[in-house]
Amino acid sequence: ARHKRQAAPLPYSLSALQVDAARRFGLSAKAVLDICQRLYERHKLITYPRSDCRYLPEDHLSQARRTLESACGSDATLQQWLAGANFALRSKAWNDKKVGAHHALAPTGKPAELSRLEKAEADVFRLIARNVLAQFYPALETREVKAEFMILEERFRASGQVLLQPGWKPLFTTRDEAPPLPPLIEGETCRVTDCAVEDRETRPPEPFTDASLIKAMMNIARYVDDPAVRRTLREHDGLGTEATRAGIIETLLERGYLVRCNKALRATRLGNGLIASLPEAASRPERTALWEQRLGAIAEQDADPAPFMASLIDDLHALLARADAGRLRSAMADAQGEAGPAVSARRGRSSGKSSGKPRRSRSRAAPTRKRRTS
Repeated sequence: ARHKRQAAPLPYSLSALQVDAARRFGLSAKAVLDICQRLYERHKLITYPRSDCRYLPEDHLSQARRTLESACGSDATLQQWLAGANFALRSKAWNDKKVGAHHALAPTGKPAELSRLEKAEADVFRLIARNVLAQFYPALETREVKAEFMILEERFRASGQVLLQPGWKPLFTTRDEAPPLPPLIEGETCRVTDCAVEDRETRPPEPFTDASLIKAMMNIARYVDDPAVRRTLREHDGLGTEATRAGIIETLLERGYLVRCNKALRATRLGNGLIASLPEAASRPERTALWEQRLGAIAEQDADPAPFMASLIDDLHALLARADAGRLRSAMADAQGEAGPAVSARRGRSSGKSSGKPRRSRSRAAPTRKRRTS
């Protein structure tokens, strides 16, 4: 058994909010961005939304109670969360050293009359307020239990956890979790009540949704094979920025490279044809991510833009020279009549971002056989 303490999730950056709002409410990344802009500009209820930071200034801590009481007083759910908060606690979210040009999203303190907002606006505001309120709740404490059983000379393993202190957890409604293991004593004999063998086949990876694609763009290092590049990308932003990731997805949809199937985002024949017609280097995720890194250094005046522009032009000329125009024309012809936006033969302006799911080779999975016992 192992005792675990888990601090509350940090306040939101825009991308983190887009991921959670997509999972919880089915909102697209663009919809979340638009809602945040309205909450910020029209309703004055939240701070600047296009932030990539998940920390808050230390001098805001002394005003946090008054701000949250003012912002959350008219909503029953927020009032309940507010009543359970202990404002004597201080979490790691209050850290000047980790605050950049903008801090995490937070309520401004203006009274929020959520009944007068659109439902989606109220839902997103509650998420933002919840993650700030959670900083004033104690840690979640559990005991992690792992057990091994020898049955007919075969080793079986089970794991579970026992809740010791719910802490901030009640603020975050989650799917039903697995039931905890019954009390066990090392060395005791247990009785097998049932057993079965289940035949299953491994399933292909789930298609991207707005939530998982935004998360992949934030953590693009996972899709890079080169260890040196992967280390570099872990220390910097991924594809796009907080303000542009939603727009990248919408651009791919508008141009017919992606299509929405319920919540899933799937590549169209045109999108697959575009990637197939380009040199692999043009669609590898690390290229755009490293460009973003260099542009960030230029923006902070830590790098000279001239060498970057010169190398960029040379790279683009080389990539265009190796592009397969015939294959792209064939893909466009095949895509005519496909569900989604109409396909145009005109060349659109490049968004400068990766245009599809990051490439990562996967071997074909073979059927697997699993043994279950209880």
